[in-house]
Amino acid sequence: MNVKGFQAMAGLKADGFIGPQTQAKAKEILQCCQEILWNNFKTAKEVIKATQTKPDDWLPMLETKKFFPAFVMNIVNKLGGRA
Repeated sequence: MNVKGFQAMAGLKADGFIGPQTQAKAKEILQCCQEILWNNFKTAKEVIKATQTKPDDWLPMLETKKFFPAFVMNIVNKLGGRA
């Protein structure tokens, strides 16, 4: 799908220009897709358990590295369109 196709699907003016309305609609749809795909993580622990092949290697860092949980959630929020 290209930008014009996305805009048409989303009920926007299909001009191919990525402006504020297109970006807002993309964030809205992305958040819905994250919920459908069960990627709407609420905690860093959920992220690690769902994404790492050896979560037990990473989970202790949530307790020992002061900013690690916030770091993980900042990435999740940014890539999920919530930031």
